[in-house]
Amino acid sequence: MVDKIPDQGDVVWLSLDPTKGHEQKGRRPVFVLTKKEYNKATGCFLMCPLTTKRKEYVTEVLCDIDGKNAVILSDQIRCVDFTARKAEHITTVSTETISEVKAKIRALIFG
Repeated sequence: MVDKIPDQGDVVWLSLDPTKGHEQKGRRPVFVLTKKEYNKATGCFLMCPLTTKRKEYVTEVLCDIDGKNAVILSDQIRCVDFTARKAEHITTVSTETISEVKAKIRALIFG
C-alpha cells in the first residue's frame, strides 16, 4: 500500500517484476526521479533501481540507505505505476545525491 505520494529523491521498496535480460529484478529499493506533482497526476514515476553489488560503472551513484552502502543505477531508468507495484517509503536521499544522479543521467543521455 502506498503510504504517501513519492517525491524526487525518495527511496522506496518496489517490485520490479516482470523483467527481462540484465534488468534489475525482484523487490528492491528504487530511487524516485520525478517530482511529486507529476507522480500524483499520473500515478507513475520514473525511477532507478538500487543495488548493493557495486561494479564501479561511471553511471553508479553511491549512497547510504539505512546504514547500508548501495549504488543508484542511473542507467536503468524506468517508468512504473507505484500503486500497482505497492511502493513503500524507506528514506529520502540528500540534495547532493539527487544532483549527482541528475548529472549522471544528463551525461548519459545528452553526452
